[in-house]
Amino acid sequence: MQGQAGDLAMQLRGFLQMRAAISANDADPKPGITQRHAQVHWNGTAASSQLQWRLQFGFAPTELKRNSIGALQDAYARYTGRKGLFMQAGRFKLPYRRQRLYHVSVLQLTDLSIATNELHLGRDVGVTGGSDDVFGSGGHLALQGFVIVNQAAALGVRAQVRPFGSFDETTEADVSRSTRPGLVIGGSAVLHLDATHSKGTHGEPFTGKGMTYEHLAADVLFKYAGFSLAGEWLWRQAQNDSEVVTLGDTLVRNFSRSAWDAHVQAVQMIGASWQAAARYAELHRIGDTDPTLLSQRELAAGASLFFAGHNLKVQGEVSWLSPKDLKDGSFATRAQAQLYF
Repeated sequence: MQGQAGDLAMQLRGFLQMRAAISANDADPKPGITQRHAQVHWNGTAASSQLQWRLQFGFAPTELKRNSIGALQDAYARYTGRKGLFMQAGRFKLPYRRQRLYHVSVLQLTDLSIATNELHLGRDVGVTGGSDDVFGSGGHLALQGFVIVNQAAALGVRAQVRPFGSFDETTEADVSRSTRPGLVIGGSAVLHLDATHSKGTHGEPFTGKGMTYEHLAADVLFKYAGFSLAGEWLWRQAQNDSEVVTLGDTLVRNFSRSAWDAHVQAVQMIGASWQAAARYAELHRIGDTDPTLLSQRELAAGASLFFAGHNLKVQGEVSWLSPKDLKDGSFATRAQAQLYF
């Protein structure tokens, strides 16, 4: 639903996603059907589109379980001025790693990689700003910084280089079969002071005081003529492997989760409606970190069928997850359907 009055424009959309999955550990299959997402998005622009805002709510049980503040996910305003300068404030996904910034509706496979699930930074309240056209480069160079102030203080910076200029990097796949190549290379660095959760902005909450983390990331995305190739590397290091907190007469040990990971993902459009995708990912623990954090490898392959682009599609995926090497592990199969209206 869309509306416009003078210089004010608004859009109200809904998003539904259902998944059926079976995982097999030895001879113990575990089938299940879940409502992954049930969202409402309210977007708007004013002042000749220089001022934008977004409200996003998630009502599916899986979304409410992950979100500590209820249904509200995103709530921010963004002002874009001259020469690509912008400022944004509110609650939003932190501009750290590429795959986590995509909306779930445009993912090439049914889920994020094991690398992204462990080492991403989620949503928080803060301020971000920068330029998508540094030095008037025609979109070849972008720079962005952010500060979060809600759960704990964090300072971050992200830079991107686009050798061939600006292109659509808001989706993983090249469904529209671009007629010229698009390439973006990015890097991020974040200092997270006294993080309140084991994974920084998410994960298990620490008892008592938090942990200080350093985060580094590098990523690349290439698109051309229906083919896309994406890769990411991330590193997260805590100040200490663990810390002991005294609560009355009880000693509690908080474990940090230090690790590095990487994944590479390739996708090819087949005809006008089909897409084939494959991914390899690795996750490696660092030092004497949380004993529940396991080094893992992932192989995944899947296909998507588009009826109306990402607005209406079905996806299927088979993945192999191994805690040690690709000889030992378990299969998982997923089928997913979504409607974005």
